[in-house]
Amino acid sequence: MFTSIRRADNVSHFYNFLVRRNKSVMERVRAFGAQLHTALLAGTKRRARSGGHEAAGTKRQVRSVRYEASGTKRQARSVRYEASGTKRQVRADANAH
Repeated sequence: MFTSIRRADNVSHFYNFLVRRNKSVMERVRAFGAQLHTALLAGTKRRARSGGHEAAGTKRQVRSVRYEASGTKRQARSVRYEASGTKRQVRADANAH
């Protein structure tokens, strides 16, 4: 009788451990998703926190997102440069007349 109670108690402790573990993993996943969402929407270059618990594949994905965000900034810079070049042409044309 006591062994069955002990087993049930161990099973409930193990179940509680698994539930807590799952919650902590899901919190990490949610935090990573929020950070990824922010980086994609804002287009800002932020250094992502990568802990030892993350897999190498996850770190590679973070790097690729950062690279894409920096590529977007490069495109914006080139558009600004082209726009400033157009202004220079307009000024040169105005000064020539």
